[in-house]
Amino acid sequence: MGCGASSPITPNSSHGEVQKVATVTAGSVVDQGSSGPNADYFKYLKKIDKTFASVAPSGTHIGLVEKDGGLLITVWDEAWNVYSGFYTAQSLESRWNDCMSWKPFFITLSQVSRGIFQDGSLCLQRKGGKTLTFPLQFVFGHQPLINGILIPLVQTYIKLKNAPDDAQYTTAEIDKMKLLMSCSNAEHQVASLKSELIPLEQDVQHARDDACAASEQVDGLAKQINKLKFVLSSQKEDLLYTDIVQPFGLHCPEAKIFVPRSVPVDPGALHALRVKYGVGSSSKPAVMQDKENMMDTSAILLQLGRIDSWDYNCFNLEKASKGCPLFFTCYDLLHRYGLVTHYKMDDAILCNFLSALESGYHPNNYHNNIHAADVLQITHYIMEHGGLKPTIFMQSNEIMASILAAAIHDYDHPGLNNNFHIKTRSYLATLYNDQSVLENHHVASIYQLVKNPKYNIFHAMSWEQYKDIRDCVTEMVLATDMGLHAKICHAFKDRLAESKPLHSKEDQRLALSIVLKMADISNCCRPLPLYKKWARCIVEEFYCQGEAERQRALPVSPFMDRNKHVTDFAKGQVSFMNYIVIPSIELGVEMLPKMSFAVEQCYHNKDTLFTTQVDI
Repeated sequence: MGCGASSPITPNSSHGEVQKVATVTAGSVVDQGSSGPNADYFKYLKKIDKTFASVAPSGTHIGLVEKDGGLLITVWDEAWNVYSGFYTAQSLESRWNDCMSWKPFFITLSQVSRGIFQDGSLCLQRKGGKTLTFPLQFVFGHQPLINGILIPLVQTYIKLKNAPDDAQYTTAEIDKMKLLMSCSNAEHQVASLKSELIPLEQDVQHARDDACAASEQVDGLAKQINKLKFVLSSQKEDLLYTDIVQPFGLHCPEAKIFVPRSVPVDPGALHALRVKYGVGSSSKPAVMQDKENMMDTSAILLQLGRIDSWDYNCFNLEKASKGCPLFFTCYDLLHRYGLVTHYKMDDAILCNFLSALESGYHPNNYHNNIHAADVLQITHYIMEHGGLKPTIFMQSNEIMASILAAAIHDYDHPGLNNNFHIKTRSYLATLYNDQSVLENHHVASIYQLVKNPKYNIFHAMSWEQYKDIRDCVTEMVLATDMGLHAKICHAFKDRLAESKPLHSKEDQRLALSIVLKMADISNCCRPLPLYKKWARCIVEEFYCQGEAERQRALPVSPFMDRNKHVTDFAKGQVSFMNYIVIPSIELGVEMLPKMSFAVEQCYHNKDTLFTTQVDI
């Protein structure tokens, strides 16, 4: 019997100076295309192939290469596991002359290639009939085996086979053979250890991923803790709730304690934006930035550079700006549209207002400052790239109202929806007679805020400008109440059926309300990774409300039961897309055909969620 071993290689691997001269696939004989001094090798090729094809599995190949005056016979499978043996023309002929079958050799190789066994033996049959057997390890993963072990083994085999029956072998020759076998065994052990190392490396990577996820959770908790430490600091936003009847009791008892606190804004990024838009003297920041802060500034500007993209990622901006995604998005857009100059806004007052606006968003899982920045950016996208501005003939007042409405539309949201307030008879539900409870509160709180001159961005506006913008903002924000969804959509559908331009004040505000609603539910239409991240946020907020409802012995609202996540999550998402998102976006597309891609993306996300049943 011959010898076998294995050594995975790639198609581009080579054995020293080996030249490939023939390849045979199991079950077929190909033209060898060889001539020259070693052409007599190939008279055995049909015999080899006939035997090989009868025992080798499908997809296994045999290759013949000339090397060092001999023939290297190699068998490999589709995974490029390679098994080789080296023979001279004399040894090939002597094998057939002595009626030594090739079948055991190829059976051994094919069994190894299919993983039937990894250990075998080298049988050396001498002319006198005596057989010497040596243990042989089939070693995986090491190219040097072919030249360093296989070829010496075969050469020794040839020497032993052709030697006289009474030949004496020196201790050195026997030790050499044992040493070769020891090397083979050592190579096998190394390869086995490497295979065991792979799952360990995977475990390490999983541990790193878990650590990153835990780090993000710690960061989120740290932000909440910082915002709740108002009793330890005197730097809370002053006068934010002045003249309101119940400064800290407006929400139901289940709402988490929350006091607005301003978050420091990156001075380098703010300075860069001031320089970009020619604000004041654009003097350098008072505090010099270190290397780490400069990296934060670059990251903020990099994210803002994508503000015209549908895949604008407010999560990345929130992380880069350390909690100020709404500030930078709104500041950039107000300057981009020339509104700061048009309405003569004071830069210091604008920054105060945006800081107070950002700090007034609770650290909820979904209705937070990141969501506000996201809705604001999508509103901008629809205006600028979706074709809204020319379609409804938008002027400065309409643009200002759209940006402001998007930025404030969930201000001071407690993370508990209108139905919860109504069912628990909260202060706000009583105040607004159960009608658009939170939406009324969002608008009223902001206009209460700007009564303070420190935050009054309207200070230079005429009464007509202020009233027009306020009325438009109020109508837009109230339209985000899902209780009014059907009524508003039907009104807009009827208006579109008239096939007349949408240039009147009433038509403009109705169209702007539809656009803000589109932006508010646009998560389902964003690229899949963004959609999945937003879906995780909203479902967690829903589950928190479900737990509050259970504590109050109230029926848990649909799709808000954490215990039913496995069965209800995908069902809830698909239902929301089918009955709310897709019809709303399609209605908007009737007015703005350029936004049709959003519908297609929503269908893609829904199909992915439905077909894969992914656990977001």
